[in-house]
Amino acid sequence: YDRLAIVHWLQDHETSPKTNIPLPCKTLISNLALRMAILDWMSSTYCHRSNAAAGAIPAASEKVMPSRIHLAGHDAAPCAA
Repeated sequence: YDRLAIVHWLQDHETSPKTNIPLPCKTLISNLALRMAILDWMSSTYCHRSNAAAGAIPAASEKVMPSRIHLAGHDAAPCAA
């Protein structure tokens, strides 16, 4: 779920948005390990559009962070292999 949607839900409810079971605590904790794993995968799978268009291939040890990738979108081109 999107964090903002959960925050909005919890403002008006005391239950889980998925199961409707009462929640003992409404404190949200970010899953930073999961976020970092997703970003690592994305950086190894995608590269800047300009690099892909120019045919640039990053070195194996080089991490390329995408400039326009969104977790839910498909805004970037795959890296050249």
